[in-house]
Amino acid sequence: VRQVGPSGREPITAIATSVPDLDVPEPTVRPAQEPDPRAWVFAGMTVPVAFFLGAELAVRRRRRLAERGDILGRKRALGRAAKGLDAIAHRERRAPDPGFWDALDRTIHGFLEARFQVATTGMTREELRVALRDAGGDEAAVEAVLDELEACAFARFAPSDALDRDRQDALARVRAGLTALDRSPTGRAHR
Repeated sequence: VRQVGPSGREPITAIATSVPDLDVPEPTVRPAQEPDPRAWVFAGMTVPVAFFLGAELAVRRRRRLAERGDILGRKRALGRAAKGLDAIAHRERRAPDPGFWDALDRTIHGFLEARFQVATTGMTREELRVALRDAGGDEAAVEAVLDELEACAFARFAPSDALDRDRQDALARVRAGLTALDRSPTGRAHR
């Protein structure tokens, strides 16, 4: 649209523009995107690594729980031995138990294996002494317990009336020896 100005020399041009309505939002349409092939490669590389890490964590957790169980077993060894000694004493009070010395021997061996992680089966006295000392057992307590093991072996294979009368004293000596061994400051349970 052309108009002539008041002086007649210059034309006036009118410009028409549209003002957008700010109250009404425009609909947005996003173009369809194709999946990035790099994402599939990344996922393919990540899954095996995640599987390996998960397996490694599971193995470490199982190992830690097993070690914790060993530590708890060592800490509870004296309690289990005391219960075993109480059971032996209870059976003995009812009537003389023919399996007294065997039960006492098993209780001592069970304590030593649980507390010091030493396989005592088939060991000689000297081998057991060395193993218990290496595991941190107190020398005097080790000797006292080894003496009781020897008395159990003697009583099983060469029973005597003197040893049968000594049963309650043997229980008290074993209990004291195991308690002294459990208090060993450098034993594996205290590391």
